[in-house]
Amino acid sequence: LAGQIGDDELGRIAEELLRGVESDEMSRHEWLETRAEGIRLLGWQLKAPEGSVDNTSSLEGISRVDHPLLSEAVLRFQANARGELLPSDGPVKVRDDQGGASQEGAPPSPPPSRDQLAEALEADMNHYLTAVAKEYYPDTDRMLLYVGFGGCGIKKVYRCPLRRRPVSESVDVKDFIVSNAATDLASSGRFTQRVMMRRSMLRRMQIVGAYRQVDLASDPSPEPNAVDREIAETQGVSPIAQLPEDRDYTIYEVYAELDIPGFEHKVDGEPSGLAVPYVVTIEKDSRQVLAIRRNYDEDDELCTVK
Repeated sequence: LAGQIGDDELGRIAEELLRGVESDEMSRHEWLETRAEGIRLLGWQLKAPEGSVDNTSSLEGISRVDHPLLSEAVLRFQANARGELLPSDGPVKVRDDQGGASQEGAPPSPPPSRDQLAEALEADMNHYLTAVAKEYYPDTDRMLLYVGFGGCGIKKVYRCPLRRRPVSESVDVKDFIVSNAATDLASSGRFTQRVMMRRSMLRRMQIVGAYRQVDLASDPSPEPNAVDREIAETQGVSPIAQLPEDRDYTIYEVYAELDIPGFEHKVDGEPSGLAVPYVVTIEKDSRQVLAIRRNYDEDDELCTVK
């Protein structure tokens, strides 16, 4: 819908949503610091020997040791979950809960056609997830590590306009921005996925028509949060590329409720003032709206989230 909305209204939407995202990010500041501290406690960073401040201690040069209990528990959880959820023959199992209802005490006997459909669906889905969507297994395996460490994992399923097929990708919780006061996503008025996108990838999205053709910041300046900085320090790398042309754009995909002029919710042909759900994609540094899409069925009178 972004191509049908004026620049002034797009600017207003971008500013309103960016303020909301910033507020949500500030509300989870303490949680991010706690998660960063948890990464430090895993003990995956090599630490050089160090002595006392005055270099007079007999323990000068002694190495510090982190206990491996937390790390071992996380890796054990990941290994067990991988074995259960990612078997070599595919993760999909089909169960028919509707076919073959029992009559007069007779055991269920689903028609052969339903069995054949179920087997075909199971085989096709397993082939897709193991042979076509080859990123599914390693991506899910990485998510299981985060689940064991942080307690939750997020999967995003969508049709990728570049790969031109359905994709199921994990989203790191540090890149999933939601108010710390929200109890669940269904009752949250706004939540956001932060995507760090290469210049070439963003340009491809514009070429295929997924994003608007607008001028963006020539020198993006991503701001890593506490978790990004801790992960970079553990890996021994810089969280921000040294060359400006190598820096990624920060894309916010905001799921929010808006009342957009020209696309108002109507009752008896008159605007009702009801804010309805949209997915708004914004480039953070240039504050440009890249895309706006409905997040509801147009035939739904109440415009509830899909």
